[in-house]
This record gives sequence, C-alpha cells and structure tokens, in this order.
Amino acid sequence: MQLSFYDSFFRGRVELSAGILPNDVEFVNTYVGGNPNTGAFGPAAILPVQSGLSQQPGVAPGLNLTYHFDANWYEKIGVQRSLSPQGVVQEYSDFNRHGLTFSEPDVKALVIDEAGFRQTASVDTWSTYIRVGGLYNWTQYTDFSTGGTATNWSAYLLADQQLTRSEPARAYRGWYGGFTVMESPSNVNVFRSYYEARIYDISPFASRPFDQFNIVATQSSFSGDARQFYIEQGVYPPQKDTTSVTMSYACKLTHSTYLTPGFTFTNHPSFITEPGQGHDLSFFLSFNTYL
Repeated sequence: MQLSFYDSFFRGRVELSAGILPNDVEFVNTYVGGNPNTGAFGPAAILPVQSGLSQQPGVAPGLNLTYHFDANWYEKIGVQRSLSPQGVVQEYSDFNRHGLTFSEPDVKALVIDEAGFRQTASVDTWSTYIRVGGLYNWTQYTDFSTGGTATNWSAYLLADQQLTRSEPARAYRGWYGGFTVMESPSNVNVFRSYYEARIYDISPFASRPFDQFNIVATQSSFSGDARQFYIEQGVYPPQKDTTSVTMSYACKLTHSTYLTPGFTFTNHPSFITEPGQGHDLSFFLSFNTYL
C-alpha cells in the first residue's frame, strides 16, 4: 500500500512526496521490463531492499525530493525509516503487518540518492531509462566478520533501452534491453553483488497492446563473510553464488489487473544447502491487481 502526500513546485521542476512510501519503485524501480518473480530469492536479492530500502508490501514512512534539470535529467534524494535488519519476512509478518508502522525495534533512518535520465517513447524518440544511486543506513546489522554490529549501504546502476519499434502510432511497442549492477558490503549482508541482463517485448501483439514478454538472467554472489560465519557454526558449506533464468508473459486482463505465467531455472537455489542440492526448476502463475 501507499499513503502519501504529493505536490510539485516551480512549474513541476521540484516534486515532493511524504508519507508511507514504496521506495523500491520511487528510486531503483526494478520492475521496468522486469518481473517481481525474477530469481529464486525475490526481493531479498534486490540489494537496496536487503540494505533497508522499503519494498512493497513492506512500505515505510519517508520523504522524497526530486529536482528536474530538464524534461529528462533528474536528481532525487530521500530519507526513510529502514526496514527491519531481521529481513523482509519479519518486516511483513511481525513488525509491519498493516504497512502503517512508524517505528520498529532497533531500526533507524537511511538516506538514498539517485541521479537519472528518463525519456519516454514518442514519434521522434525511443525510450531510454538510466538510473544510478546509493543508500546509507544507520541501522545496526549483524556483522558476520566481527560478531558485533555495523551500519549498511548499497549502490546500484540500472539501464533500459528501447531497441526496436513495432508501430509508429504506438511508439512504446517493441523490444527492449537492459541490465542491472548492484553492490553491498560483505560483512552485514548475505548477498554481496547482483547482476541482471534482460530483454523484453512490450505489446508483442497488436491486438494485445499492454502485454509484455520477458526473458531475464540473474547472477548473485553470496557474502564470503556470511559463508565463513555459517561454516564456523558447523553447517554444510553454503554456496558461493546463484544463477537463474526466468521467462514469463504478463497478460493484461482488465484495467490494472495482470495474469503472469512463467518459469525460472536456478542453479544453487539456496544459500544454506545440503549435499546433493544443485538446481531447481519452478513454474509460477501470478495474479496482480494495482489499485
């Protein structure tokens, strides 16, 4: 959910949002051409979320300020209450079940900054969306290397570019390509790095103008500090990385309602593993309604 105040100033050059915000969409926006089902680990593998950034349904109170240099270039900064350092599952199920919790145990603020270029498809231009940013979180996370606690951070770069145009009258139709690079510190996170390559077709059929076909490949490196920590606890040596490929088709049923079938193949689908575990093939069918 989202419950916020929004206004713009100076003829739209400055935008302000304050309230209960899903900042994974406000900033990183991993869903452009992607799929929330991508990869074996869901939002936990989105490193800014791992470092505390609010992610639906785990929204958090915050304030965002955007400055537009022109029609395409922008700079955005935000301050929000961090998600729980215990992880997104505990955030959703224990601390913030209704999405309106203002404060949580052992949670502090984080600041995030993003610079970007966004150009929509038109008769004269093709779609381009590039964003680079980072966050710093003052919340104390378990430090795998020392046994104490430490603050957290994350940095990211995402880019999406329209490659073809199927129909001049509907300039957005066509194939797109994109990539993601994310990094986070090894001492306080299980996921240290994340890489993604994606190709997708928006409106593959003229009779289905709002459908989308996606192919997304991801590779995540697990933290060496976290791996050593669990080995010292006596568990079977965790994996060093994980790789997955997802193919899906988002079919628009009605206004703001999508049905998405697909499948994901994952090599090393679990960090904590047992002998004989190697890969996984998962089929999914999701139903999403946006209010």
